[in-house]
Amino acid sequence: MLTVLGASPVGIPGGEVYSAMERGVIDAVATGIDMGVHGWKLYEVAKYLSFTGSYPPGGSKFIIINKSKFDAFPKEIQKAILEAGYDAVHKFYINYLETRNRELLNIFDKATGVAPYIVPQEEVKKWYDYTKEASIKWYLGTGGIASEVISIYEKYTGKQVR
Repeated sequence: MLTVLGASPVGIPGGEVYSAMERGVIDAVATGIDMGVHGWKLYEVAKYLSFTGSYPPGGSKFIIINKSKFDAFPKEIQKAILEAGYDAVHKFYINYLETRNRELLNIFDKATGVAPYIVPQEEVKKWYDYTKEASIKWYLGTGGIASEVISIYEKYTGKQVR
C-alpha cells in the first residue's frame, strides 16, 4: 500500500524503530497509535503525527467456539451466533478504540506541544480507494485462507472489498 502512495518501505524490527527514527534512518513509520506511538514512545522522536482513525483488521477481536459444537447447532442458530457476536464485539471494540485513541492523542499533544493532524475521513477514503486493489492483491498473494477470510468479512459486514 505504501509503495502505491510513493513511499519506499523498509522492514525494521519493532524494537529498532525508535532509534531508526531518532538517527534519521527512516523518515516515517506506519504503526498503530497504542503500540507504536504510545508503547514505543515514538512521540519523543516524531515531530508530527497524522491519525486516520482507521481500525485495521489486525485490531479485530474474536469470539471463539469449538467447531464441532458450533457445527452441531441448527443453521439458524449458527447464523444468530455469528451476527450477535459480530454486533457485540464490533460495537464494544470500536467504542473502546475511540476512547483509547482520544486519550493517546492527548498524550502526544501534551508531550510534543504539537496537535496531531486528524486526517479527514474523505481523504482516508481517497487513500483507501487508491490503494485498495494493491492491498487485496498483496493479501491474496500471501496464500493460506486469505480468500476465505475476505469472503467471510464481506458476508458479515455487507462490504465488498474485491
